[in-house]
Amino acid sequence: MARLAPMEDTGAWPPLKPGSAPAVQGDSERPKQENRPRDGQQWQAVNEASHDSGPWTHKGKGKGKFRNQDNFSSRRRKGEGKWVPRHQEEDAGATGTESWEGSGSRAKGASKGNKGLSSGAAELLGEWLDSQDNEVLVQWGPRGGPLTARLSRRGGRAQVLSVRREPDSGLWACGNAVLDKGASSANVLVWAAYDGRKSVWRRKEVGVEADPEDLLPWLLRMEAMQGSADGTDAEQPQAKGANGKGTEGFSPPARRRQRNWSSISMGSDIAGVFVGSAEDAPELSGTEPATGEMPEQSPREEQEDSRPSTMRSKVPAYFDTYNAAADAARVSAILDARQVIGAASNYQEILSHLLLDHDLLREDGEDPMVPSLNSALWQRLPEIPRRNVLQRLTAFHDGRFVPGSYVAEFPSGNWSEIFVGRHRFPVVHCDIQALLKRYTLAEDNVASRASAMARVLSLYRALENPVVPAGQRSSHQLCAASPAADEAEYELFASPFNAKVDNGKFASRFPHAEEVFGSAGAYPSVLDKWPSTVVVSVNPPFSDAYLEDVFGKQLDRIVSSFKKVHIFAPVRDAPWRPQLRRLDGARFVQHFWDATAMRDRHLEQPVLYWQGSQLAAAGS
Repeated sequence: MARLAPMEDTGAWPPLKPGSAPAVQGDSERPKQENRPRDGQQWQAVNEASHDSGPWTHKGKGKGKFRNQDNFSSRRRKGEGKWVPRHQEEDAGATGTESWEGSGSRAKGASKGNKGLSSGAAELLGEWLDSQDNEVLVQWGPRGGPLTARLSRRGGRAQVLSVRREPDSGLWACGNAVLDKGASSANVLVWAAYDGRKSVWRRKEVGVEADPEDLLPWLLRMEAMQGSADGTDAEQPQAKGANGKGTEGFSPPARRRQRNWSSISMGSDIAGVFVGSAEDAPELSGTEPATGEMPEQSPREEQEDSRPSTMRSKVPAYFDTYNAAADAARVSAILDARQVIGAASNYQEILSHLLLDHDLLREDGEDPMVPSLNSALWQRLPEIPRRNVLQRLTAFHDGRFVPGSYVAEFPSGNWSEIFVGRHRFPVVHCDIQALLKRYTLAEDNVASRASAMARVLSLYRALENPVVPAGQRSSHQLCAASPAADEAEYELFASPFNAKVDNGKFASRFPHAEEVFGSAGAYPSVLDKWPSTVVVSVNPPFSDAYLEDVFGKQLDRIVSSFKKVHIFAPVRDAPWRPQLRRLDGARFVQHFWDATAMRDRHLEQPVLYWQGSQLAAAGS
């Protein structure tokens, strides 16, 4: 049969002469050429009706011809059209987005060279650095196939992960994690695993001199929710939205919608969930929600308000140690520093231990929580995170704050999280119950009690590793799980959350804020206040400065000052290690108690436990 060509004048197919071609079985079922529809769309409809393709439809024009015109499953030549599910063609044509969902096909209209990519795929392509500074290269697969992410671990083998759209949710997925679209931005990708872990990728091409990105955006508040709680927008950096973009011109809804932070769905619009109206927030911190009246002030607050007005004006934060707003400013600055470190858990742990040691090593005039920019403690961090952290802390050390512009508070009617500055973090129910149980002032002043609780929770949050799964504490907040430790009557290193003794019998990190929750003071000054006839538990934070001070300088004093002592010490290669030989009869323990998670935690390092009233001779 000769190849047919359209007539130049009408574009219609000329009729075939009878008998010009042998009859083929099945010709009776086809429309005769004389009666062939002249309109192309009608011809396509007749052709689809004559061949039962079911839910499949043909895409593309195709430049070859089938070996058997009745066999539509025959292999097509290169450049021909292809058969795809009819609903897939309709969806792709209606949305204009990518039609492949991990199957290797490209978006409608796309071809080699990645033309016609959707914005979602284009934002994933390129070179990235993950939380551990491993290089990640996202690119198209061979011959324009699906996206792949090549993870090059330092000192290890490279791993290729699939990047695809999940067919059910439409979310991008990489390996066993999905993209948190609300928390991601053009230069930061947040991947969330099913168990709550997160991996943060930052774009490698971003210049070194650029401002460091917020790498934990899910712990930031919406800009629209700030203002009434923060006092002024000019005294602090503006927060980005949960999607990493600004919120200019955004009109918040009239009602504040709230949810449990631990139940965030990756498919939800985070930017739309955590939005509230400034009308819902109290005008002044510490007012009663219902009446708006100021609660009765404590003696300390009255003393602060009675100071001269010159002392209550703009002052450096570190000169106002006992002010709640100063503590909130410190916490906000430290959480800013943690934002630029991101999900690198090892660097977050270094920062936590650095802040703990600053309590013992700070010089005169230094802030009690935030080391100065020239402190030697910052040398513990590698160069890049150290530079980013110091850049964020510059505003805290060089700037000044107005008392009341920073406040740590619970959002209205919500005990599951705390707002401080532009930051937000989850709160566990058992920690709330522990503070309520230990509160020593009048319980009828609910607003004052809530402010005191938010203050303590935010101070300890500054020391916590934000990458640790929600609902459990970092290693320096674990307490003794040994039954013999129940004998202790006083605890030298504890907090209102994990202390096993009564109020007034434990020392803590922030006694100025924890006094109303039973703290007796801080180490080492509290050693001179306790009676010598009691049993004391000594479980210091496993940071360098604390271990050096306890075992290298104060061990003899601690043991000789009390009737009996229970001591816990890690085994490390340090100058104070010979002191551990003086702990005759010491044994290893394998578990500590996490009072927040309410379960035992296995120790990842050898820890000695000793009880007694007399040390062995030095050098024995």
